[in-house]
Amino acid sequence: MVRVNRLLIYTVHKAGSSFLHELTSEIAKRMELPYYSINDPQFFDDIKRKSWRAFILEGGKHGVFGPIRAGAAEPCAVGDRAGDSVILHVRDPRDVLTSLYYSYCYSHIRQSGVFSPSGDDRRRTAQKGIDRFVMDNAEDFKTRYELLGRICSMSNRSFLKYEDMVRDYGYWLGKFLPPFWALYQNGTRKPLPYDHYYEAFFQMHRDDFSPKEEDIFDHKRQIMPGDHRRKLKPETVQFLSGLFRDSLRTFGYSVSAAE
Repeated sequence: MVRVNRLLIYTVHKAGSSFLHELTSEIAKRMELPYYSINDPQFFDDIKRKSWRAFILEGGKHGVFGPIRAGAAEPCAVGDRAGDSVILHVRDPRDVLTSLYYSYCYSHIRQSGVFSPSGDDRRRTAQKGIDRFVMDNAEDFKTRYELLGRICSMSNRSFLKYEDMVRDYGYWLGKFLPPFWALYQNGTRKPLPYDHYYEAFFQMHRDDFSPKEEDIFDHKRQIMPGDHRRKLKPETVQFLSGLFRDSLRTFGYSVSAAE
C-alpha cells in the first residue's frame, strides 16, 4: 500500500471554497497536520509568485494543500503522483458564474493584490447586467472546468459536489473527512477514533447551510443549487449548457431540463 504524504484539495471560485478553507484549517489543527493555503497570509505571496505546482513540489513538503482554485496561481495541477491523495470539489459552472456576478457587483470586499473590483467597475458591470457578465466570463471558466475534468481522472481521488454540501452536509462530510484520516494515520501520534472527528466537525457546521432570505450584499448570498435558472434568461442558460456540455456530463449535472 502506498503511503499518503500529501492531500491536495482542488476546487473553483464560488463553490464554497472559503468554507473549505475554514473547515480544512480546523481539521488540520485538530489532527496536527501541516496545512498550506493561499488564504493564509503566511503563504499567499509565495504561492502567487511560484505557482501552486512549484510551491507544492518544492522541498518535499507534506501535509494538506488547498483550497487549490482552478485559475489561481497557475499552473496548479501537479499530476498523478504516488503518495498524493486528491479531493475534487465542484459546483455547477452555471451557478458558479451566476454567483460570481453578485460577488463582483455587490458582496466582495476590496482587497489589495486579489480579486478587487473598483466602485466604477461594479457599476459598469451591474449596468451591463448578469446575462452579459456570465457570457463574457464563460470561456475562462470553461478552461478551468476542463482542468478539473483532467483532475477527476486521477487515481486516489475523492469526488465531492457543492450541491451535496449544502443539501446534506453530513453525507458530504462523510466523503470529505476520510482522506484527512488516511493522512493522519501516517503520523506518529496514536489517532483518536474516526467517529470522534466526524461528530465534532458535523456538530460544528451542521447549521451552516440552513436556507435563509437572499441578501445580495452577503458573501453567502444564496446557497441553494439551480440559481442560474432563477436569475438568467433562458437563452443564456442554453448558451452556458452548450458551452459546458462536456464538463456538466463529466461531473454529473443535467445539461438540459429533459435530461
